[in-house]
Amino acid sequence: MNKYYKILGVNENSTKEEIKSAYRNLLKKFHPDTYNGDKNYASKKSAEINEAYAMVLADREKKGYREPPKTEKKSEKQTFNKKKEPKTKTEVKAEKQVKTEKFKSEYKADITAEEKIQENKRKYELTTKEKKMKLLLDVSIVSLTLLTILLILLFALL
Repeated sequence: MNKYYKILGVNENSTKEEIKSAYRNLLKKFHPDTYNGDKNYASKKSAEINEAYAMVLADREKKGYREPPKTEKKSEKQTFNKKKEPKTKTEVKAEKQVKTEKFKSEYKADITAEEKIQENKRKYELTTKEKKMKLLLDVSIVSLTLLTILLILLFALL
């Protein structure tokens, strides 16, 4: 079994992350597509690395090896275990007041933003007189275009 640890270049007490890192680095180095030397050697070597990695993981699982628990920061432990003191009525009222003021200011900001959008829309909307003028202009352009086409056809036939 030590043979597989040697292939990966780690010892039996290495963490799972160290083993995985060594495995990935070796695979990058000996991958047949990226290896500069003999491709057959690289494919055999990568197969050997894969086998070693699988055997090391199986060995660790068989032995029941567990990763050491990650240490928590002291400040996290203290805040998590700390009991909250009950709040007084004035503190609760003050918190509610702050929340309502914040909500009102956000609501007012939303309303003013909506009003600005509506105002911009109104700027670009045409009045009825402008709509009639635009329609008249469009009709005249279309009729002049048709008249020009008819004149061209008439001269072509003559």
